[in-house]
Amino acid sequence: MTRSLRSTPRAVFRFVPINGFHTGPGKVSLEHDEILVAFHFPPQPKEHAGSAHFKYAMRDAMDISTIGCAAHCRLDNGNFSELRLAFGVAAPTPIRCQHAEQTAQNAPLNLQTLEAISESVLQDVAPRSSWRPVKSFVCISSRR
Repeated sequence: MTRSLRSTPRAVFRFVPINGFHTGPGKVSLEHDEILVAFHFPPQPKEHAGSAHFKYAMRDAMDISTIGCAAHCRLDNGNFSELRLAFGVAAPTPIRCQHAEQTAQNAPLNLQTLEAISESVLQDVAPRSSWRPVKSFVCISSRR
């Protein structure tokens, strides 16, 4: 399942893989004359699947997240057939939680599996204390 971004330098389109698009805090892999014009996501089966996004900010009036999480999950006979987790502000760049995703693969949907996923998220996040969230807040929030 490849996600990609479409950018346009000088009216010529190019597709950029989403992994590696963010190259550092506040930096992306666009050239100086490019602008991001579209996100491309392949169609997903909707049966036994769901997605959600959560954004926490210190104040509702602020557009700046303290932490953000996006999740996509698909179940097959009570087991995880797919889990995708992504966090913003939990590392220097937006990240996918691949350890947590692997932990869920083919595991039953139960409290024990959810606790294991919660623990493995900590292997993927690399929070830093900043004016937005402190490191301990990100670690606690990302496990929930």
